[in-house]
Amino acid sequence: WFADHSNAAVLAPAGAWGERVAGAFAQAWEKLGGRVVEVQTYLNDGSDMSTPVRKLLDIDGSESRYRSLRQVLGVDIKKEARRRRDVDFVFMAAFPVQARQLRPQLEFHQAQDLPVYSTSHVYSGVADATADRDVEGVVFGDMPWVLDPAAGSAELRRNVEALWGDSFKAFVRLYAFGVDGYHLVKELGRLRAQHYTEFQGATGKLSLNEQNKIDRQLSWARFVRGDRKSTRLNSSHSSVSRM
Repeated sequence: WFADHSNAAVLAPAGAWGERVAGAFAQAWEKLGGRVVEVQTYLNDGSDMSTPVRKLLDIDGSESRYRSLRQVLGVDIKKEARRRRDVDFVFMAAFPVQARQLRPQLEFHQAQDLPVYSTSHVYSGVADATADRDVEGVVFGDMPWVLDPAAGSAELRRNVEALWGDSFKAFVRLYAFGVDGYHLVKELGRLRAQHYTEFQGATGKLSLNEQNKIDRQLSWARFVRGDRKSTRLNSSHSSVSRM
């Protein structure tokens, strides 16, 4: 929204989780004043990632108009299928395996210039330069524990990984919630007494709202070519290279 986007196209997996994520995004986006112009679902098994992307971008509609025009004119004409132009960005709900197939399809179908945003699900939490090459440019929100391992809880993170390596890779974010749960016990009094006070946790910037629930602000990151690094783009947006 702050990047001056208005019209969103949504890609989500078929099934209950995909419906929840797509629905939550649409509700939040429309509350801001934005518009969801198209929603398409894909199969998690990766059997056909091209068709939902073509439908999302109305490539099929472009080809249908070509066939109709050729029939009316009665002659063979040159064609170049074009994607729809009423979309400012794509919100892609996907896990790493699916995202690495969907992103190339978006580029292949003339959406190279469309920004693609996702949730933390798009990143496994463990750097994989070769595999993450296929999600180039995707912007997503995630926790500092994952995006900047060298900061804050770096030593604790290394110790946990050394002690429980296999489970750490599988549940890297859950360990961060455990770390913050432990530290928040002694911070709750301060957060309750001082409104708008934040605690920089492993999972993000934490604060206590009026309902005595913890609000969490994530950091923004982007898959970028080059060595793995983190660069501040603005107050809440960092660039993280995965290649």
